[in-house]
Amino acid sequence: MAYTLSQLRTILRNRWAGENRASAVAIQDQSCNLAPLHLAGAHDWVHLYKRGRINLQPGYETGTVAVTQDSPNVTLTGGTFPTTATAMRIFITGEDIDHGIATRTDGTHVILDATEPYNGATASGLTYKMYQREYPVPADFLRLPELLSEESAGALTYIPPERMLRKEFEVYESTGAPRYWTINNDQFVVDFPPDERIAAPFLYIRQPTALVLATDVLDWPDKQFVVFLAAADFFMASAIFLPWKSIEAKYQELQIAIRHAKAFDARVMSPQTRRGIPEDILPADVAGGILPSRFTVEGASSY
Repeated sequence: MAYTLSQLRTILRNRWAGENRASAVAIQDQSCNLAPLHLAGAHDWVHLYKRGRINLQPGYETGTVAVTQDSPNVTLTGGTFPTTATAMRIFITGEDIDHGIATRTDGTHVILDATEPYNGATASGLTYKMYQREYPVPADFLRLPELLSEESAGALTYIPPERMLRKEFEVYESTGAPRYWTINNDQFVVDFPPDERIAAPFLYIRQPTALVLATDVLDWPDKQFVVFLAAADFFMASAIFLPWKSIEAKYQELQIAIRHAKAFDARVMSPQTRRGIPEDILPADVAGGILPSRFTVEGASSY
């Protein structure tokens, strides 16, 4: 069955009937939301895989610009700055570094970041290039799958954020094709601005949908409901300040439930399927494995 927040409150209230503080709806709701979020960070659950797509934009270099030494103001002639200028960086002839853009005043005027004013000589008629290397990830993005270290986004190859950071000091004076991508601070980052629009599809682990209204349905497979209960129990124990040994016991129970749930979740996906995922992120009826019979809904502590 699909459990609503109202039903989950009832389940937790009954499971914790001996604890007065556990009757607080706020604590129940908090536990119901923290549980799937915690679990989502513990394993690449099949049902949390999702497709993402970032549309990489080409650089812009139409017209010429006028700049003043030590000033953040840039004036364009013969073109129109993109409306996404504040998400871009700009390289101006006469310097060997690029600049962030704080404000797009209008189609022909931008203001550089206050900490990055133009340091070259005052001049006009200079060539330039604006480009974007960072793009916001989807709103429900939680993290990348653990097995993504060598996967790609379209024609791009993934590299760890620390390797990409070293590339931030490279300046791009010409067009080209990006080769690598990563995720850093909730931004999809490429190493090189493309010379044409490129679609970069990728897989990620999404956030479980939050439970707010009493009628909201738990975003967790019924077949994995016991591991959710174990997680909810742990957060309930923490919220009502049980003795430390009791909280530790609930944590150990949670770890046991996670290990079993991961084992059955892994059986749903063969290594070959897990490697490429698609198949539309697998059909719904295999979104979770079945736990051993001793893991019952009535008692997550009956391990």
